[in-house]
Amino acid sequence: MESQGISGEIQISDVTRALLPPDFICKDRGEIAVKGKGRMRVFLLKGRATRTNS
Repeated sequence: MESQGISGEIQISDVTRALLPPDFICKDRGEIAVKGKGRMRVFLLKGRATRTNS
């Protein structure tokens, strides 16, 4: 997965994404070929949603 990453971005697997709390924002990158794993769905971690104080 590291060799298929984008400079300056954090790429995570769908399994890792499922473990994150729902306030994390992830952009679906689709499937990529990962050496030793085959095709995997990956996401770019963009950050956390901003909270508004009500």
